[in-house]
Amino acid sequence: MPRIGTNLCIALFFIALLVATPCYSQTGVCCFPDASCQVMTEEECTAAEGIHWVEGEICDPAYICFTWLGACCYPPTWECFLLTEEQCDEFEGSLWIEGETCEPAP
Repeated sequence: MPRIGTNLCIALFFIALLVATPCYSQTGVCCFPDASCQVMTEEECTAAEGIHWVEGEICDPAYICFTWLGACCYPPTWECFLLTEEQCDEFEGSLWIEGETCEPAP
């Protein structure tokens, strides 16, 4: 029986390892309606009902989650919700202030 060379044997081992290894899932920051965040995959963020996902970032709510959220106010009571500008427009909010939180009310 012919012998397999060492280099060929190593190459076959790594090919088998690559085939058996699942694909790497890229993680990022998932932001939630309360402006908190967690590091997870985009699929996990969607399943956890996250509202914004940024690939490859670390969880820093002040930098990541507040940069695109703002206080959205609704008349006549001027109740405040932390939303994106698009969400505020979609739900007919009257005032959107970028980067502002609802505590204390703007």
